[in-house]
Amino acid sequence: MEENQKIRIFNPAVGDEEKAINDLIKYGVGIFDLTENQIEEWDKNQISLGRRNFGFERKICIANKYYFEESVFIYFPWRNSLLVTFNSNIFRSVRYLRNKYKINHAEQELLFGKEVAIVGMSVGMSVLKAMILEGLAGKYRIADFDSVEISNLNRIDSGVYSVGVPKVEVAYQFAMEQDPFLDFSIWNCPIDEGNVKQFIEGPLDMVIDECDSIFTKILLRKEAKFKRIPVLMHTSDRGMLDIELYNDRNFDFSWTLSKYSHLSKEEILEKAILIIADYCDFNGADERSKFSFSEIGKSINSWPQLGGDVLAGGGNVASAVRAIFLGDKVAGGRYLLDPTLKFKNQISGE
Repeated sequence: MEENQKIRIFNPAVGDEEKAINDLIKYGVGIFDLTENQIEEWDKNQISLGRRNFGFERKICIANKYYFEESVFIYFPWRNSLLVTFNSNIFRSVRYLRNKYKINHAEQELLFGKEVAIVGMSVGMSVLKAMILEGLAGKYRIADFDSVEISNLNRIDSGVYSVGVPKVEVAYQFAMEQDPFLDFSIWNCPIDEGNVKQFIEGPLDMVIDECDSIFTKILLRKEAKFKRIPVLMHTSDRGMLDIELYNDRNFDFSWTLSKYSHLSKEEILEKAILIIADYCDFNGADERSKFSFSEIGKSINSWPQLGGDVLAGGGNVASAVRAIFLGDKVAGGRYLLDPTLKFKNQISGE
C-alpha cells in the first residue's frame, strides 16, 4: 500500500502543519468536523465521563474558520477529506464509551497496549472488524496479497466499489474510519520463509491465522511456537475455533498444525490434502462439507465459505482474544461453536 494512501494526522499547533492543512483545503479537500458531536456526547454522558475540561475556546483559524484549540486534523485520502477531532484520549473516551463495564477503563487501556498480527483478509477481515469495534488492540499487522474479487463479496463485508482493491487496503480504510489513532503495519504480500521472522518479530501478543495456504499456516505456528506467541484460527466448518496457547508451558500442542513443522515445503505441499483432512477432522465434517471437499478442482476451485459463518467466526475470535488478553482462564484447544452441536472443547472435552 502506497504511503500517499494512508491517513496523515496534523496538529496545527506544531511547526508548519497549519500550512499543510491550508494547502490541502486550497486543493479542494473537504472538512468533516466531529468536535461539536464529541462535545454533545461527552456532556450527555457526564455520569460516565465526568465534567468536560476541553472544547471551550476556538483559537485555531484554518481557511477563515475557527476551531477548538485541542483540535487535530486527519487527512483521509480515499475520501479526499479532513476529519477534525479532539485528541486520541478524548476521541477514545467517547468512541468506546458503550463498552463500559463489559470492558472497564483499566482493561481498555491494557487492550490498547496490545499488538496483534492477522494473516488473511477474507475471514480475517471479519476478525479485524470485530476487534476494532471493541477496541481489543492498539496495534495491528495485517497481511494479504490478494485484491477483492466479486466472488469474495459473499463473505467480505465490503461492497462492489472495493472490487479490485487490495484486501489489506480495504481493511485499513475500515480501521482508520473507526479509530484513526490505531497503529497499522500493512503487508500486501504473501507470508513465507523469507519474511515470517520479520512479520512476527518484536513485542507481538497474538497471531490470528485466517490464510488459505497450508504451508503458511504451519510456518506461522513454527515461528509462534519458538517465540511463545498464542495463535488463534477460526474455520467455518462447524464453527471450529482453535486456541493454541504457545505461551503456556503446559499447553499440549501435539494436536496443532505445528506437528507438521518438521516437514519441508515440498513435503507439505505434496501432502496438503491429507494434512488438511487430518487436521480439520474431515470425518467429523457434515455431508455438504465433505461433498464440497470432493469437488475441489472438479466443479469448484476452492473451499466454500458462507457469510454468516464468517461473521460469526469474527465475533468468536474477538471474544477469545478479549478473554485471553484480560486474563480470563481460557483453555487451549479446539472449540466447535455450531448451533447444531453441543458447544465443547474438542481437545480437553470441557
